[in-house]
Amino acid sequence: MNVHGFRTVARVAALGLLLLVPVAGTALETTFFRDKEGGFFRVTLTAEDLGGEVGDGLQAVSDAGNLFGIRAFHSREEQQTARANRYAPPSEEEKRLTLELQEMHENDVRNEGNLLRSTLAADREGKVRLEAAERGRLEARVAELDEASNRLAERRRPLEERLQRLQEARYHQEPVDTRAVPTWTVVGRFRDAGQARLRLTHPADGRMVKEITLDLPATPGGDAGLVDDWLEASDGFLARQGAATPGDSVFSYLRNQAPRRLGGDRPPRGPVRPVRRSGPGQSMDLYSLTTGALAIQESLQLDRMADDGRDEGKATRPIDRLTGPTIRSHPFQKMIGGRAPGILPHDGLVPVEFLACHFADINRQLALGDLMDQWGTSLLHSMQVSSHDARVKEKIQQQLCLPTTELTRLFGDQVIGDLTLCGSDPFVHEGTDLTVLLTLRNRALFEMQFAKNVAAARQADARVREEKLDYRGVPILAVTTPDRHVYSFSCVLGEVAAVSNSPRALELVIDTAQGRHHSLGAADDYRYLRTVFPVGDPAEDVFIYLSEAAIRKLVGPVWKVARQRRLQCVNSLRMIRNAQALWGAEHQPGTPDLEALRRGRFLEDAYLFCPDGGRYALDPDTAEPVCSAHGRMRYLVPILEMPPARVTEKEEKDYGEFVRQYNQYWSTFFDPIGLRVLVGSSVVQLETCILPLIESSAYNSLRALAGGDPVPLAFPEHPRTIGQLRVKLALNQLRQVYPDSPGAVDPWVRSTTLTAGELLDALGDGLSVNVLDAAPTFQLQLPDNAPVLPELLRNPFSLVAGSFFLSGLTYPTYAAIAVRQPAVVERFVAEALRGAQTENELWRMNHGRGFLDVVVRTYAVPTAGLVPVPVPPAPVPPPEGVAPDAPLAPALPAGPTIYTLDLELIVLRLHFFFAVHDGFLLVANRRDVLIDLLRPGVAKTAGTANLVFRLVPERFVEVAEACRLLWQERIRSACLNNLGSLWALYHLRGLLPAQWADQGLAVNGYAAVCPIQGVYGLDPVAGEVRCSVHGTAARPRQPLPYDPSLPLHAFFSSLKEIESSLQFTPEGVMTRLRLRR
Repeated sequence: MNVHGFRTVARVAALGLLLLVPVAGTALETTFFRDKEGGFFRVTLTAEDLGGEVGDGLQAVSDAGNLFGIRAFHSREEQQTARANRYAPPSEEEKRLTLELQEMHENDVRNEGNLLRSTLAADREGKVRLEAAERGRLEARVAELDEASNRLAERRRPLEERLQRLQEARYHQEPVDTRAVPTWTVVGRFRDAGQARLRLTHPADGRMVKEITLDLPATPGGDAGLVDDWLEASDGFLARQGAATPGDSVFSYLRNQAPRRLGGDRPPRGPVRPVRRSGPGQSMDLYSLTTGALAIQESLQLDRMADDGRDEGKATRPIDRLTGPTIRSHPFQKMIGGRAPGILPHDGLVPVEFLACHFADINRQLALGDLMDQWGTSLLHSMQVSSHDARVKEKIQQQLCLPTTELTRLFGDQVIGDLTLCGSDPFVHEGTDLTVLLTLRNRALFEMQFAKNVAAARQADARVREEKLDYRGVPILAVTTPDRHVYSFSCVLGEVAAVSNSPRALELVIDTAQGRHHSLGAADDYRYLRTVFPVGDPAEDVFIYLSEAAIRKLVGPVWKVARQRRLQCVNSLRMIRNAQALWGAEHQPGTPDLEALRRGRFLEDAYLFCPDGGRYALDPDTAEPVCSAHGRMRYLVPILEMPPARVTEKEEKDYGEFVRQYNQYWSTFFDPIGLRVLVGSSVVQLETCILPLIESSAYNSLRALAGGDPVPLAFPEHPRTIGQLRVKLALNQLRQVYPDSPGAVDPWVRSTTLTAGELLDALGDGLSVNVLDAAPTFQLQLPDNAPVLPELLRNPFSLVAGSFFLSGLTYPTYAAIAVRQPAVVERFVAEALRGAQTENELWRMNHGRGFLDVVVRTYAVPTAGLVPVPVPPAPVPPPEGVAPDAPLAPALPAGPTIYTLDLELIVLRLHFFFAVHDGFLLVANRRDVLIDLLRPGVAKTAGTANLVFRLVPERFVEVAEACRLLWQERIRSACLNNLGSLWALYHLRGLLPAQWADQGLAVNGYAAVCPIQGVYGLDPVAGEVRCSVHGTAARPRQPLPYDPSLPLHAFFSSLKEIESSLQFTPEGVMTRLRLRR
């Protein structure tokens, strides 16, 4: 059944509901307007018209395709939209006025005048001595500046007044009349004259609220203001859909293009300014991007619609004249010394500039693939709860004719030994070259299975074509389709089969095997990393390597220019898709070609721009947009196959700016990266080595704080610890890197008798901050990219205080700081707390008690007898004057003293408890936690590193429910983010729910999936998209029980411990992430 049949069934269902509902016959306020292409209508209803209270939800459903673009809203919703417009971006006129005022440089004139006046005043006071001529010159200059300042002030005044009026108009807010009953308005469009029925239903249960019969006029004319009314209502609806659907640019396109299509001088309703990277006039920097095209699509689209993203210049300048970043190489041969690193046979086949991923055997590749399937498309996306499935693995397997079957799992290791994935382009979602190298243990069986794979591909798609090629004497089998859905090129090189989706990539592999091209195995940087990660190490199942040559290529002019050109072309392809959606939104008949889209102003000529001169067309079978140069979305021609030879003047300038910024950030060496992975049934471990390294403040601060040789980080651990940060304190190195670092403790020691140096000398070489299991009353969530880490790393005391305070707001928390001189540290604690209380008392005595004041109180608690101390009591001698035979009271052993800080912060009262015990300064926000740590037999967690972060999910008891709730909320949010895109697939593109997954890949580049296997579908009456688990965007829901059997839940429930560690070594920064399952 097609979409029209589906809608017919929905209309019949709605008619059945109509028969059960009495229809009021009251006349309604109805207005029409018609022009040559169709018309607009508006119906206004009161609460009485609707038969009573309907709440804030009302769906308008038509019984025929003649009505479209229907929006129903109440008067309060209009006011909400007006209030939201207060946060709209400044208009172009506001930007122009602001820039014009800034360019007057009035402050510069005023500052220069003030400086000269200060100099003249100092001369009069005898502080400086000016010659008469110099004094006269300065006085004349002051008079000149005063006159200029007055002229600027006169020019500024009308501009400032105009800017103020514009801002007031943008921020103006009409008051909401909460005493008036809201009225409802229904606006929409129609194409043909005649009668049409419109039903108003409640979205919660689909019950009929009202039926309206419209007599649609055939004569042009009416209230032309209805066009703007409809645009306003449509814009509000599309804005809400777009806000709830991040990553889908169709709603932004419709908001901007619909007013243009309707003609006249109507401005675009949606945001028309591109996202700026810095100042006015600077478009998005495509050269510094490391993300994919989907994430920046809306910004590129706005650039194009503002006619700001199209480069009209001709590519006439040779790309060879562009110079890449001038970063040195490490002296790898010297670093290797006399060592002989082991090299894998595949390393001699991988081109040096390719990214490479080696698997020890095919079972390790399958195990890692299964893990990634459980965890999501990528580790990062899974932590963010991804609801998009790009089906990258399935796409690549189909292209290469290398599917994973059950036979592969059972017998693969008998046919294939180790394997390597390599390629030059990391953006696999969009289309990349990927080559698979497989060591053949049984060549005959492999070739037989591969022939079956090709036959299956030919049976599935009649367009599959086989061809035998030859390159430098090596026979190649090519199996292809015109759309690159199947695109396999394979050959055998000795004992290794090579299968690639790019003929050029396979040619480079052959050239490398024949010694015509540099190999990864011969590269000095790779050979050095193999001395750090030796071949054959039991801890290596997978080895991923990004070579220096690969990095130089990725930041070089050829790849960077080609990459930004491809992004621009993808933007054109997506805009064609969005134009097709606008066609569908207006219920236009048939499937349009590009000419029909242009002719109806669904698409502008200026929107289509391929920097490589490609021409756009629609696939006659699928209506997919295709570029003659770059291909189609998800299957773009790899950059390797179309490197640019010439660039435009703008491209040369933009790339030069990228190089300038890159050289500032990476000012020492290019740093290749190696990643070693161990994939076990109970342990997954990732290890990296990054050579020394980036010149950045965060890295330098971390190295100053925790650098030097790794040390054993052994700290007392409470049995309920669920999170732990252990850091080495390299205080001597910190003082060398930051000579003023002792000043950081000045506020802490100023009320004591210690010097800053004495306190630092008394501290040890490490600290830990620990969080205990508890049910939090609220969650503290820092904003993304919060600039706190570099500052905390710069100051170890801020690190302890900041992390301790933040975690202590919601969880029992304690910190342990190693000490060398316990007596000095305890003296510091006692004096610092007493000093804080004294200072606070003096302040309150002199200023009086205010509501916002902080009250500080401190006291000490002896723990003798409270905390058992494993020291036998010594006999107590009798006091002087007491007979030896008198009974003596048993002496209690002296325990550590607990120092207490009692803080009153407005309506909050906080306590912090301090004690020096067993070589540590212990600080806790709960006294029972500190007492537990003072008892004998407390375990210590040890490990040699510079920094360790550890999370222990198997100890989650009280916090487990809060974690599950947070996880479920993220899943619900990710799921509901898909509803707008699915709504567009159905209402704008005519695709049924059964088509959403496969067609969503072609339209959006991904299939929308609910992370916990909910099923997306449609309300049969209102056509509202909903998830079977999470409901709709307007009425979301979330399952109460947590189902641990679901794959995503089961994976995270299986985690027992996660530990991430960092070590500074002579080889570089060694990091390790270890997951115990």
